[in-house]
Amino acid sequence: MKLKNIFMMLALAMGTFTFVSCGDEDGDPAIVSEQAIMNKQVESSYTGWTLLESTNARLNGMKTDGATLTLAYAANGTLTVTLVDQTWGTATINNVDARISKKGDGRYSLQPTDGKIVITNPANQEQIEYDCRLQSGYISDDLSSAEDVLISFDMVGTPHGTLYLTFTSGEMPGEEE
Repeated sequence: MKLKNIFMMLALAMGTFTFVSCGDEDGDPAIVSEQAIMNKQVESSYTGWTLLESTNARLNGMKTDGATLTLAYAANGTLTVTLVDQTWGTATINNVDARISKKGDGRYSLQPTDGKIVITNPANQEQIEYDCRLQSGYISDDLSSAEDVLISFDMVGTPHGTLYLTFTSGEMPGEEE
């Protein structure tokens, strides 16, 4: 009987050791989710322009050329979306996930996520941080072409009310004559 108990204790100990040693406590990079794989696929940088929409008539419709948008794969398997605009500053949104568009149009959509935007006041160069939300976004599944990216950000609590900033990849359209 003692031999049977010793054998059972040994088997239990071996099973426990095997379970613990095969765990993912170290965050094994080989074990990733489908969502993380999709996020890694859309990692890229784009150049383009922004359009500002606002209830402030003076600001409404302002276009800025030379903006950059970066979708960087983060260690936690999500994306960090960074918009750098020479007029409006830098918006950073962490923990963003990409999804395949449900419309079947061959695009990835970015899920709405909250973040921050830091705007530099042109009058005194003071940097002011505002809440910002990546409201919507899509990226073409033809990732060799950077001509099909559109990302919208909402900025709340600014002195000008809520501002809506949209990044579009490619060249800024000229003014119509």
